[in-house]
Amino acid sequence: MEEKKEKIVQRIVEEGYQISPEALEYLSSLEDQQLNTYLDKILATAKKKEDLLVITPQFVKDIFEVKKETKVSAENIPAKMEIISSPSTQISLQITKDILVNYFRDKYQKLKRILEQRYTYQTIENILQRGKPGENVKLIGMIFEKSENNDLKFVVEDETGVISVKISRKNPQLFNEARRYMSDQVIFIEGSLDENRTIEAKTLALPDIVPAHEPKKAEIDIYAAFISDLHIGHSEFQEKGFKKFVNWLKTKGKEKIKYLLVAGDLINDPKEEENYDTLYTYLKEISKSIEIIMIPGENDATLPMLPQPPITKNTEKLVEMSNVKILGNPALVKIHNASILMFHGLHMEKLAEEISAENPLELAKFLLKSRHLCPCYGSIPIIPHPGDLLAISTVPDILHLGHFHLTLHGEYQGVHIISSGTWIANRKEISETSQYCQVPIINLRTFEVKILNFTE
Repeated sequence: MEEKKEKIVQRIVEEGYQISPEALEYLSSLEDQQLNTYLDKILATAKKKEDLLVITPQFVKDIFEVKKETKVSAENIPAKMEIISSPSTQISLQITKDILVNYFRDKYQKLKRILEQRYTYQTIENILQRGKPGENVKLIGMIFEKSENNDLKFVVEDETGVISVKISRKNPQLFNEARRYMSDQVIFIEGSLDENRTIEAKTLALPDIVPAHEPKKAEIDIYAAFISDLHIGHSEFQEKGFKKFVNWLKTKGKEKIKYLLVAGDLINDPKEEENYDTLYTYLKEISKSIEIIMIPGENDATLPMLPQPPITKNTEKLVEMSNVKILGNPALVKIHNASILMFHGLHMEKLAEEISAENPLELAKFLLKSRHLCPCYGSIPIIPHPGDLLAISTVPDILHLGHFHLTLHGEYQGVHIISSGTWIANRKEISETSQYCQVPIINLRTFEVKILNFTE
């Protein structure tokens, strides 16, 4: 210990200062690595003070004392919310050839722009006209048709033509990856051209999130709560649990929670619009300092097709609430710097089964890789728009998924995935392992997630 004190005094004196016995005693109690860091900081700070002669305990304390941050209640923090995109109420059910062509063209262009940032490519027309057998070729195209015999075969198109692509079973890793690909997905293909003008694929890639996304974070500790699938009107609706959650938001929760995001299926039957009045009686109890953002699901009183317009039937009371926003499905919002893509996941169990996704997180990862919320047209009811509203052109910080009645949290390439559970006790047609009355809470500064339980 005495040897350590001598070294401290020697270094302090060499820099032209003295040190008090109390400060010396404190510094000598530190581990060697920490001591060196402290001495560097102390001497660097001392040089900025012309009148300083003696290193005192107070001087050391002023440098290294961690100031305790004053906790500010979320009630006193202004909301920072921006609606980036949401389907309009003016969605037309009229489908013409021109609308379909424009929909697929827009989808292709949006996803192609993502891929062409990473890959060089040729047009199919150029490959067919100038390509030679054995030549390595690259293209970005949309899968028009998919078939499997011994090998896997895609018919792929772009704006200039159509070409066949073979994925050999002899390349098991690529073959198994390609089996999950679906018609209408936009992909990058690299391979060799054979004598039959077919490409034998060596590399396949989806638009994906590459490189990994860097989430935008709030500058302060502020929290958002994620729920969905209330199914108000269902015989198994957990009213006591939901009231317990609302009461928490009225009391302790309002100190932290600034945003409540509700990802669809607010009521259980679209014909029972009066249940929106019941929802209103719950939400009006919540502090007006909490911003509530809601989108529909297939059980809400709006079109049960993607993209879904906002709910307008019997929602007058909800619309009049200053802290409630009713958007369409899907919706992209920004709250306190963090962008959140809200998606109910209407009929997505069909897609999950088709790609053998074991849970909503695995499905969500596939959607993010595809950069599209419904990669295959026709597998799920879609209203084609002149502009494709389901492409994930902007990478969100959080993807909020409902529908599956499972409360899960995961991450893919920097995007946080939250699957919110349900408020009914059981619904076997969706899942035999439904989780109810559970609420994921996320800190928008750290992206730490906690799941709170409001069961009785």
